Amino acid sequence: MMGKSSAISVIGPGALGSALIKLINKNPKITTLQSVWGSKSFDSYSVLDGEIIHQPNNSPQSVSDFGRIIFITTPDDKIADIAQVISELSVDWSGYSFVHFSGSFNSDLLHSLKKKGAKTASLHPLQTFTKGDAEERFHNIWFTFEGDTSLFSELESLVKAAGARVKKISSEQKKAMHLAAVMASNYMVSLMDAVREVTDLFELEDGVAMLEPLIHQTTQNIFEKGIPDSLSGPVARGDQQTIKSHLDQIKNHPELTNLYSLLGLRAAKIALNNGRLGKDQYQELKTLFSEKSKL
Repeated sequence: MMGKSSAISVIGPGALGSALIKLINKNPKITTLQSVWGSKSFDSYSVLDGEIIHQPNNSPQSVSDFGRIIFITTPDDKIADIAQVISELSVDWSGYSFVHFSGSFNSDLLHSLKKKGAKTASLHPLQTFTKGDAEERFHNIWFTFEGDTSLFSELESLVKAAGARVKKISSEQKKAMHLAAVMASNYMVSLMDAVREVTDLFELEDGVAMLEPLIHQTTQNIFEKGIPDSLSGPVARGDQQTIKSHLDQIKNHPELTNLYSLLGLRAAKIALNNGRLGKDQYQELKTLFSEKSKL
């Protein structure tokens, strides 16, 4: 359990860092905010009435400037460098804990601080953040934890205060979870951009907006019914005539054709494994998608 003795410092008051600062300040019974530092020049920041104010030419001078737990919420490519700079201070970091929030890298990024006696871990929120997000952004999300397990219970108390959940995972699982998160979030945007391209090609004004209820319902079905039972449409029915018509509509757009075919083949595998398509139907669809694309 965190407490006053486990005050937190935040390095990197960007979108995620700022949301964490708001979360910490909303939970004074769990922990307190010791200090906020920039990621470029280690200038300090103050927090006044919820506003994060830059204070240039005011860098940390001693270990007392840091809380017992230091959150590093900078871009991934800066974490190791920041850890190295801090480790070079003439300080014994025993009794201090450093936690970075990268999704793709494990706590080994903080090895320079671990050598100086600090405990290290990574804590990653499975959520997207933009500047100005409040602490409510953490509500009902999952965090993944990897690193020194003695830090888990302390960090879990803050996660629970945010209305979120946390799961311990291994280094390999962390990499896999980040890969999956990129596909679920970033590549969903890519898919929707392809949908937008189709509606634009055929001058369907507000086409994406018209699909919003369908998108929401499909997502709801996935989490209520499971992935296999959420599949519907021409592939699930083995409707080759409709699929051929779709492919003919985008035949002059190879990128869309390839994407449609790749996703269609994946859908066919789901339908096959779920017993909605027979093996012969699946092979026919596989041949169709292969002939019309570069798969």
